[in-house]
Amino acid sequence: MGIRENRYDDALYQLKNEHLASGLEEALEAVDFYNERIM
Repeated sequence: MGIRENRYDDALYQLKNEHLASGLEEALEAVDFYNERIM
């Protein structure tokens, strides 16, 4: 049972990290877009 729980935690952790990474990429793209409009 312990191994199964660990696998579940790992999957959840990986999902959370991917979600954060995609959010960061979107934020950076928005900043780039904003900078281009100012120039």
